[in-house]
Amino acid sequence: GLFPSLGAGVDLNKYLNIESFDLLKVRVGYGVTGSLPRDNGLSQPIRGIVNEADGSVSTELIRAANPDLKWESTIQYNFGIDYGFANNRVSGSLDFYYKTTNDLLIQIQAAQPAVQPFFWTNLDADIINQGVELALNVVAVDKADFSWDITGNVAYNDNVVQNCNCNID
Repeated sequence: GLFPSLGAGVDLNKYLNIESFDLLKVRVGYGVTGSLPRDNGLSQPIRGIVNEADGSVSTELIRAANPDLKWESTIQYNFGIDYGFANNRVSGSLDFYYKTTNDLLIQIQAAQPAVQPFFWTNLDADIINQGVELALNVVAVDKADFSWDITGNVAYNDNVVQNCNCNID
């Protein structure tokens, strides 16, 4: 598969010189990631060796070919702001993201008797994840022999399945 990405960021404070901020950086990003199940040869048939009762050896199909199996791919867009003030004793980030997963890989139990107990297929649907995340870090104590940071984050995430043409039993 081909999975490009691109990101860029700029510290606005270098250009705007806002005295109350030590850091005011904006970031944008775009990327595509892909995945296959752990065994990436799942589209290929596998034959196993069988010792017959008469002492001969033969082969039998232990996994059927699955030539239609595709990469699961996720396209993500994000926008973020990194900030810091009070000599960066208070810092954090605010991130917005939107991602769409296509051809979601799903494991299906095969109707028995079959040569294999399950098979992988791609779900004909779009999984949409979007949200916002806020992170905050406060350096409460910063001494030579002791430091104490307080860190927290909060997030809102929305997950939706769209365009589902799913016939999975």
